[in-house]
Amino acid sequence: CGGEPFAPVSGRVTLDGRPLAGADVAFRPAGRGPNAPAPVSHGRTGADGRFALTAAGEGRPGAVLGPHRVTVSLTAPPAGSPPD
Repeated sequence: CGGEPFAPVSGRVTLDGRPLAGADVAFRPAGRGPNAPAPVSHGRTGADGRFALTAAGEGRPGAVLGPHRVTVSLTAPPAGSPPD
């Protein structure tokens, strides 16, 4: 079928040993030039901190094979967190 080879990606995010709910997880392929872009894959953690990735714009589950830069971010602090 052509295209980039994909693999399923899932995992669990924790903070201080506890599941981190509502975090955005992004895998961005590393080492690619502007003429060789690859899709970024995203997921969001559930209450148990677990996520599964889907390729942005393609809807394919997982991520392209190879090294990635991984980011985890929150738009709001988790419930019960002390303010910074």
